[in-house]
Amino acid sequence: MMYRLLVVLFALYSLNVFAQGGDAEKESLAKQYYNLGDFEKANQLYGELYDAYQGNNYYKFYRTTLLELGYYDEAEKLSKKHFKRYNQGSTLVELGEVYQLQGDLKKSEEAFDQAIDVIRDFPNQVYQIATAFTKAGEIQRALDAYLLARKLNSRNNYSFQVADIYSQLGRMEDMFREYISLLDVNPNYLQSVKNILSRSISDDPENENNLLLKRLVLSEVQGGGPEIYTDLLIWLYVQEKSYSSALRQVKALDKRSNGDQSRVYELANTCKNNQAFDIAIEAYDYIIEVGDDSPYYLDARIGKLRVFQDRIIGKNQYTEEDLHRLENEYNATLGEFGYNEFTVLLMRDLAHLQAFYMAKPDTAMGLLDRAIAIGTADRKDIARCKLELADILLLEDYVWDAILLYGQVEKEFSEDVLGQEAKFRRARVSYFQGDFNWAKAQLDVLKSSTSKLISNDAMKLSLLISDNTALDTTEAAMLEYARADFLSYQNQYESALEILEGMEFVYSGHSLIDEVLFKQGEIHSNLRNFERAAEKYAQVLTNYSFDLLADDAAFQLGWLYENHLNDKEKASEYYEKIIVDYPSSVYIVEARKRYRSIRGDRTDTKEEL
Repeated sequence: MMYRLLVVLFALYSLNVFAQGGDAEKESLAKQYYNLGDFEKANQLYGELYDAYQGNNYYKFYRTTLLELGYYDEAEKLSKKHFKRYNQGSTLVELGEVYQLQGDLKKSEEAFDQAIDVIRDFPNQVYQIATAFTKAGEIQRALDAYLLARKLNSRNNYSFQVADIYSQLGRMEDMFREYISLLDVNPNYLQSVKNILSRSISDDPENENNLLLKRLVLSEVQGGGPEIYTDLLIWLYVQEKSYSSALRQVKALDKRSNGDQSRVYELANTCKNNQAFDIAIEAYDYIIEVGDDSPYYLDARIGKLRVFQDRIIGKNQYTEEDLHRLENEYNATLGEFGYNEFTVLLMRDLAHLQAFYMAKPDTAMGLLDRAIAIGTADRKDIARCKLELADILLLEDYVWDAILLYGQVEKEFSEDVLGQEAKFRRARVSYFQGDFNWAKAQLDVLKSSTSKLISNDAMKLSLLISDNTALDTTEAAMLEYARADFLSYQNQYESALEILEGMEFVYSGHSLIDEVLFKQGEIHSNLRNFERAAEKYAQVLTNYSFDLLADDAAFQLGWLYENHLNDKEKASEYYEKIIVDYPSSVYIVEARKRYRSIRGDRTDTKEEL
């Protein structure tokens, strides 16, 4: 008897499994029909599945197929049946949507009102109901749903959802107020709020949204609100690049809260990176005036020196007096803080200035030897000093000594960006020496570098080699160009120009000529022959407009006319050319920023700019 019972149970179990397997196949087939847009067949299958299981997922697909086929009466019956079974307010919203399609707006409004009423009894359904309203295009009702739920339980403020709906409705002031209120309740959301607000503002201080947000936040700050509002205001000023206003707020906040100058130091670095040098110096000076009680005192002294160096050298407008004054500042700082593990990178920066700009390579190498000998210094800082020393050795034509140092750093930091940088510089030496195959092999490895800068530099040099050696079995032109490039690196500009000018005539039809012209432009710019530099860049842009260097030439022309040839109008034309003709250029962001700066974001500029 027991045996027969087990047989019957096993048979029933097998039939159930078989049926479930059949339903799984049916569901898969229904989904295929649905995705293909064959709603008639999908409707039949989903109808059978819903009748068998009444699940939410089957309901969703079954209802959609009914609507797609225009079977509104059946969809109405389905939604009523599903609501009766599960009592979900979102189903009432869907029922109201069906009534809309049937043209019965009165019943639609009643269904929507009933959905809102469900929240009074079941507040936890607000997300599903509001989402259903949003999908149905009833944005205001979605807002009503959240506001009712908030009223019923103030601990659940739904600020992110409410703010997002205000944004969809175009009620920007209400959206901003919502986020400001959220920060008052929970300051931990500051970064999230900043991330969201960044989509609604721009870098234009006169943008309507910027002005609105500023007014609201300033009102909180001036009303004695908590620090978080000042923090938000500072962030807004930084987005607009209104660094002077940002610094004023940062200093006030630091004084008011008896701070540690961390915010001031962070802003100083931001200003430095964005070439707002005067504001950066003012910020560093604030920290320096606090004195060595500030944990950022040494960092501020070093940062200020680097700003001076960037400002002096960046636009190539310095005098010998400027360089000597900066060198004296470096030496004074090192005299105050000593030659130790904390000032190793300061020593490196000074050495770079002395070797590459002041023709003091021996002094520079001696300083770097002293830095490298500091046993307590960070290994990476020592490696950075070795790379600088190798660069100077290469400058002085001690090629094999430079290769040895590059190799040391590459070996010690083989898995680090420092090692990749050393590898790139070593490959560049091989290129200078004419060993193109080996250099290209190393550069191709570096194309996947974690450092975007190294990756881009490696790709650029690799392309230079491959594009200009593939069809030239003698590699004669490439050898001459590499020699001129090396002489340019060594600041032997006249010798480099002599080679390049000769190449223009000897290899007039060679694929290298755009590179030859561009390199001449670089050298003339370094020699401050700015008009001659502009001529060479213009030749590249005119004769090789579809080649890789065209956008580079356009940007350099814009830069020259903006900063050295005193023709802002012409500068803006070249920046505009990048925006219009070379939209995928690496210079596109900077070109657009400079174009707008020159034009003052006039309303008569092209829409796409």
